[in-house]
Amino acid sequence: MDGQVLELESDRLIKKGEQIGLERGEAVVTNLVKKLVDEDRIDDLKRIASDTEYRRKLMREMQEDIKEE
Repeated sequence: MDGQVLELESDRLIKKGEQIGLERGEAVVTNLVKKLVDEDRIDDLKRIASDTEYRRKLMREMQEDIKEE
């Protein structure tokens, strides 16, 4: 096999799932940021940058408005 490492199908699928999850999460956070900016909620915008629980709270509250585009 010339030192080549074979990738298991399950490992490949896990990596693909992780990538999809990251992309979707990024899209949702981006939409949350856009919404907060549009509503001039700068203090909330600053807070979500460092407060994970608050970010999750706002994401739950705005779930329908910030879905992945």
